[in-house]
Amino acid sequence: MRRLFLFAVILTVMTIMTGIVFAVNGPKTYRATGVVLSLENDLIVVKKGKKSQLEVIRNADTKVTGNLKPGATVIIQYKMIATTIEVKK
Repeated sequence: MRRLFLFAVILTVMTIMTGIVFAVNGPKTYRATGVVLSLENDLIVVKKGKKSQLEVIRNADTKVTGNLKPGATVIIQYKMIATTIEVKK
């Protein structure tokens, strides 16, 4: 009986710790390399490959290293975060 209780406590602690680790890490970070097509105060459009484009919003927290301008090759790290979710019937 004591072993069963100890096993249950250990299992509970492990489950809680796993949840904490996922909560601290947040959403997955993605990385894209491409050429800047256009640039605005809050938006950057990057050409990825031959056909694909990536539009990324940037804000005051976005760290920029180097001279960001159209035609520059960049590496962008970004996260996908949902702003709304609508469940259809």
